[in-house]
Amino acid sequence: EGLEKTIEVSKPKVDYYHKVLNSSNGIITTTIAQELGRTPQSLNKALEKLGVQYKRKNGKIWILKKEYQNKGYTLTRTSVIGENKRNEKNTTHSMVWTETGREFIHSILENNGEQLALEV
Repeated sequence: EGLEKTIEVSKPKVDYYHKVLNSSNGIITTTIAQELGRTPQSLNKALEKLGVQYKRKNGKIWILKKEYQNKGYTLTRTSVIGENKRNEKNTTHSMVWTETGREFIHSILENNGEQLALEV
């Protein structure tokens, strides 16, 4: 009986948790960095130091390392940045974090807090 009551009380929280983690919206690094009291640059550098991500050779886009890909941590967002002379759309791509990725970032930084605290 006590267990059934606990399940009943917890069900809305569990449902919300699953909906949030399965959300298809992306969260930019700046938002997560603000939650952590960091700049986006320091958060990206911390994730790089922890072996989570790296920058492409052109130095513009962060990419997850292989062991973190296909885990649902990120999405690719395509944005139109203008048109060329033939009226074709020019686009750019950026990595955004999912709710699962956001939770991962909080967790990995918490688990490595002492090492990264000096770099904020």
